[in-house]
Amino acid sequence: MLYRCHITPISPICFRKHLIDIYGTWGETALIKASRQGKADIVDYLLKSGADVDKVSGGTGRTALMVAIIHGHLEVVVLLNGKGCDWSIRDRTECQAVHFISNLDSNQLDLVDYVLSQPSVDVNAQDSNGCTVLMKASKYEERLIVIVS
Repeated sequence: MLYRCHITPISPICFRKHLIDIYGTWGETALIKASRQGKADIVDYLLKSGADVDKVSGGTGRTALMVAIIHGHLEVVVLLNGKGCDWSIRDRTECQAVHFISNLDSNQLDLVDYVLSQPSVDVNAQDSNGCTVLMKASKYEERLIVIVS
């Protein structure tokens, strides 16, 4: 359900489509910020208003998808995937979205399963250090169980 208090501050920029993907003070677009905060209703509104699903942040080079995975927001990840987000985009450390599931806790198994079930996800993708998602997860014994199970 959308609440007017959530939409009012962003609706004026949606009328000027060229402004919807501008960077804020911290190098994030409105879509990236809403994805980080898990605001699925705002993410949906921004996507319907023409926000670029694959725009990267000005600082880290991360997409809304990466940020949503980092913060464990499955509903937002599903919305972004439904809009055709690119799972192969790399951030400044050459990580793809799949790399960030290695940082999730065991109570986020649904998100891990969802990410790993995507046909375009490359579990063998390596970051700038040559690490795959499984190699990253092996640093954390509990998290390794989440990914392998």
